[in-house]
Amino acid sequence: MSFHDASVAAYLQILNSLTGILTKAEAHCAAKKIQPEVLLGARLYPDMLPLSRQIQLTCDFATKGCARLTHSEVPS
Repeated sequence: MSFHDASVAAYLQILNSLTGILTKAEAHCAAKKIQPEVLLGARLYPDMLPLSRQIQLTCDFATKGCARLTHSEVPS
């Protein structure tokens, strides 16, 4: 098994799970009449990054990790 095969599958699982969580959060916001920005700015603990930044980091890890594994130019 190559590093690429092992890591891409893990990244896809993480990103698909994140999609499911965000879909549920969007439905929750609609049901409770909460602005989505409220959840995107939320932190579970004061020293944590807001949810929006954690989502960005997750996507960056997947994108940049795959680029490095394929010896491609890392997107900025």
